Amino acid sequence: MTIAETLGKLSPERVHERSEDLLTSDAFGTMYFVSDATPFLAWLAQAVLVLDPARTLGTILPAQAVASVKIRFWPRLGNGREPDVAILVEADGGLACLLVIEVKYESGLSNFDRD
Repeated sequence: MTIAETLGKLSPERVHERSEDLLTSDAFGTMYFVSDATPFLAWLAQAVLVLDPARTLGTILPAQAVASVKIRFWPRLGNGREPDVAILVEADGGLACLLVIEVKYESGLSNFDRD
């Protein structure tokens, strides 16, 4: 049973969204269930900063400084939006970074306009 299924995200009426929810669940589900997120930290450290694509998450939050990783699937944010995954990476000393991920099935790279 996938996380998408347990959270009621697999409606038969929403076939395309269902594929996105399954992809989200498969890609990030393992990270959610492991007690030690260390294997994923190197992967997360490669995340490119949207507003500064020359830098990665690892340049501002090194893996050795990470104290905890918390993952939430389809959280309802204060602005009413519901991203597919929110990952809160907390470091010693109070530094934290929130990664918000929107999975798009069969889509290309982000179309975020930095201008």
